[in-house]
Amino acid sequence: MWVYPGGESINKPKNWRFYRCGRPKHIAELCKGYIAAEKVEEQVWQAVERVLRDPTLIAAEIARQQSGTATEQDTLERERHAYEKPLTQCGKDIAR
Repeated sequence: MWVYPGGESINKPKNWRFYRCGRPKHIAELCKGYIAAEKVEEQVWQAVERVLRDPTLIAAEIARQQSGTATEQDTLERERHAYEKPLTQCGKDIAR
């Protein structure tokens, strides 16, 4: 999203600020095109204040993301092992 100063309009004051969605419409189905900066910024500051008051939220999110990464690594490792034996056999068959 980008923030833009508003322009002259019948409904909006000159200093009206907004964020505009930069995602393609087929990706951001819920995107209405723009949102008032005051609405978004208030929600963002509330979230910032919440984690500053309770830093364990940050630690929990880091742990959650690291756990997800470990799970993905385990899955990739199992897939790699599953393909190693057939690939080795293919190499042997080609060498004959």
